[in-house]
Amino acid sequence: MTPLVPGTLFFERYTVLALLSAEERLNIYRVAAMQRCAVCGVENDGSAEVCGFCGNRLPPALTRRVIEQRAPETGAPLPSTSFLLDGKIYMFVPDTDGALDNSPSAVRLTYGYQSNAGIQRGVSGEPNQDALGILHLTAQYADGSP
Repeated sequence: MTPLVPGTLFFERYTVLALLSAEERLNIYRVAAMQRCAVCGVENDGSAEVCGFCGNRLPPALTRRVIEQRAPETGAPLPSTSFLLDGKIYMFVPDTDGALDNSPSAVRLTYGYQSNAGIQRGVSGEPNQDALGILHLTAQYADGSP
């Protein structure tokens, strides 16, 4: 089975970073998912370090391993985490050598507040202290998901 070369776009979503193993019936690749720039929103190649549109530094790529093997001749059931395409079985698994963590790669905090002393109330003239505060936190992971 002919392996894919590094730099190949795989399933229109993953860039092959390395061929880890090549055998007659099995290939194992390290791939990186395309990632969306947190600043401009443009989707970039998985191996990119800076956004090709705005030049913003991108977080480290989220890598996975892809196991590609020939489909069995018999109608044997496939593992639940795999899928069949063009006579080959593909399975995505965690990349044990890559820096995998689930921490956000880009975090944006938006905040706002307003305070108003308001009118005087009651006999004692206590102030009517109205205040409003809003915090909005968004995170974007290396794979582009919010």
